Amino acid sequence: MILRLLKLIIFLFLIGVISTFISYTEGRTKIDWLGWGIDLETSHFIMILILVSFCFIFIDRLWRFMISFPKSALLRRDEKNREKVEKNLVKAFLLASHGEYKQAAKEALLISKNTKDKKLGLLIKEHSEAVDAQHENDQMKISNKYLNTLSNDKNTSFIGHLAIMRIELGKNDFNKVYEHANEAYKLEPNSEQVVKILFYTSIKLNKIQRALEISKNPLVKNLYSDDKYKNILSDLYYIDGVNKFDVNKKEAEKAFSKSVESFEGNVLAVLKLAKLFKGISAKNKSIHILKNGFFNSPHEDILNQLIKRINYKTSGERVSYAISLINNEKIAPINVNEIKIEVAKYSVKEKIWGEAKKILEGINEEKRTNVAYQLLAEIAGSQNKPNEVKEYLKKAATAKLSFSFFCSNCGYDNQKWELNCKSCNELSSIKWQDQPVDIDLNKNLININ
Repeated sequence: MILRLLKLIIFLFLIGVISTFISYTEGRTKIDWLGWGIDLETSHFIMILILVSFCFIFIDRLWRFMISFPKSALLRRDEKNREKVEKNLVKAFLLASHGEYKQAAKEALLISKNTKDKKLGLLIKEHSEAVDAQHENDQMKISNKYLNTLSNDKNTSFIGHLAIMRIELGKNDFNKVYEHANEAYKLEPNSEQVVKILFYTSIKLNKIQRALEISKNPLVKNLYSDDKYKNILSDLYYIDGVNKFDVNKKEAEKAFSKSVESFEGNVLAVLKLAKLFKGISAKNKSIHILKNGFFNSPHEDILNQLIKRINYKTSGERVSYAISLINNEKIAPINVNEIKIEVAKYSVKEKIWGEAKKILEGINEEKRTNVAYQLLAEIAGSQNKPNEVKEYLKKAATAKLSFSFFCSNCGYDNQKWELNCKSCNELSSIKWQDQPVDIDLNKNLININ
C-alpha cells in the first residue's frame, strides 16, 4: 500500500516537472480532422494528454481494485481455513500417535469440513466414520466402504491396498493378501512392507516365478544376510526347476544351474542337475558339480552319484577314489569329519572294512557322531567282536548327531529338505549340515508384520 502511494506521488511530481518545462516552450498545436479540430498552445496540449493518461490509469487501478476485492476476501477466508486444517491435522496426528484414535477421528472430521478439496473431505469423513463405528457389523460395513473408496481413488489407492492387505493377512487369506500386495507393489515398488509381504505370499502360494522376479528388488536382498539371501535364491530356483522338469528339461536345467550357482551345496539341486547334463562334456560337468556339492554338503547320495559317474570297475578302485576326496583343499573345516564318515560308510558298503575302520579311528572320539559309532559297531560285527559292538552302540546312543537336514534357525531335525522348517516355519533355513549349537529361538528372519 505504501509502495503504491509512493508511486502515485512520484507520478504527480513528474507531471508537474514536465508541465513546468513545457510551459516555457514556444509553439502551438493544431489538429483538423473531419471538420473537428483543436488549436492551442503545445504546452497546454501536452498537459491535457498527461492528465487524460493519468485519469485512464486511475480508472484502471480503481477497476482492478473493485474486481480483486471479493477475491482478496476469499483468499483471506481460505487462509484462515488452511490454518484451521493445519492445526487440526497436527492435533489429529499427535492424538493418533498416542493411541487416541477416536479423538483423532473427531479432528479429522473438522478437517473434512474445512478442506477446500471436497473429494478429500469426503474421504476423511469416511475414515472418521470407520474409526468411530461402535458395533462390529457397522464397523465392518463402514470399513469396507472406506477401504474401497481408498483403493478406487488414484491418489489413495496404494493406502487402500495396503490396508486391505494387512487386514487379510490377519485372516490368513493369502490369496487376497497376494492380490492387494501385488496392486500395492505396482504403485509403490519401494515400500519395504509391501515387498516383504508380496515376496512371502508369492512363496506361500507357490508362485515361484513371481517370487524370483521380486527377489531382484534390492529391498529383498537387504532383508537378509548374504548367505541367507543366496540360500533363498537357491531353494527358489530348485523349486522352479522341479516345476519345469516334466514340461521343459532345458529350462529345468537352467533353473537347477542357477540354484547351484547360488549355493553349491544344495543337495537336491546338485543331484537333479548332474542327471540332466547331456553331450560330450556331460560326464566332466557332472563330476565337477557333484564333487563341489559333496565338499559343501557331504551327503551320501552325492558321493554315490559321483563315484557312479566315474565308473570304476572294482570296489578297491571306488573306495580309493572316495578316500582321495578326504584331503581336498576345497573342503571347509566344518565338513572334514563328516566327509570322513561318509567315505567310511561307503567303504563299509563296499566291504572294505579295514579302510573304513582306519578312517573312523582317525577322528577324535569327542568329534565322532552317532553314525560313526554305528559304523564301528558294524565293522566289529563283521569281525565277530560282540563286546566291541555293544560298546560302540552304547557310545552311539549318547554321541552327537551326524549331519541331517537341520534348521539353522531353531535347530530342528526335519529329516528331509523342505522350503520352510516344520518347527519354526522359517524360510530356507533347512540345509544338510551339523546340528546348530548357537541358535536364537526368538529370531525370525521372515517377520512379515
